[in-house]
Amino acid sequence: MAYLNSEDAPLLLGVRIEEPAKARGRDGTSPIHGSPVASRLIAGRFHGPIAAFYRLALLAHGIAGDPDLSAGSKSARIAALRSALEGRGEADPQDRSSDIPAAFSEPARILRRLCEERAIPALHARLVLEACQLEAVKDRYRDWSELLSYLSFKAAPAARFMLELHGEARSGLAAAEALCMASHMVHLLNNCREDYLERGRVYLPQSWFTGANARARALGEASAAPELRAVFDQASAAIAGLLSTAGPVVRSIDNRGLRMEAALMLSRTERLAAKLARRDPLRRPVTLSRPERLSAGLSGAIRGILGR
Repeated sequence: MAYLNSEDAPLLLGVRIEEPAKARGRDGTSPIHGSPVASRLIAGRFHGPIAAFYRLALLAHGIAGDPDLSAGSKSARIAALRSALEGRGEADPQDRSSDIPAAFSEPARILRRLCEERAIPALHARLVLEACQLEAVKDRYRDWSELLSYLSFKAAPAARFMLELHGEARSGLAAAEALCMASHMVHLLNNCREDYLERGRVYLPQSWFTGANARARALGEASAAPELRAVFDQASAAIAGLLSTAGPVVRSIDNRGLRMEAALMLSRTERLAAKLARRDPLRRPVTLSRPERLSAGLSGAIRGILGR
């Protein structure tokens, strides 16, 4: 969940993101990373919790990626969000900080209240906050297993939240989680140059660089050398594996609106992944053209209608 570098990536299950603003938030604590709006395919009774979940996730993501904040300040702000989400708030003196306005944690309090009303665990959002807290202090990942663990905290909880919100069976959980993780992995590969140059982050596993005799600093170049291309190929293979696991997601969802959303997301993620396997993301981030988006939309609609 990460998130807003292009119109196409990462794709968020059941929600669209309005144009992100470049200005800082009113309280000066984090950049504004866009406003989540639930899809029209999703029933209106679900819109409030969905928007609240993604609003909190985007806020935490913005904090973790804010170059003007120290690691300690990032951790303090995300800890404040977690305290509010867990209902601790100012009752926990360790989470108080004089430079964090009380209103800052309001998105977490709103989501906690909505989760309580719907009998949905706040755990899903808490895992996202934990992933963002890790991002605040971690900028390298040792191997695919470590990156996969990060994705299971950062992206997969959105799938769990959406399925529980809609009362879906857990039988489709693995496929839905893999879809969200594949979408986020597409985003990480697509924006690897920007992450390296602007934030000093390298999400692609260090073991992949070692195996290809490549250096992480090559991500800052204008184009990928053959060694780095081999690293990108490994990333594409990992995405393909996640998409293979995500394939049954459409058949596993009963709710028509959510099923259509998942089908659209799957079709667009597959097309983005296919383009990334052929293109060099260092030259420019890969996006879908208007005809490609329309084609993906049509394919997703057919899948959603015929998937069951």
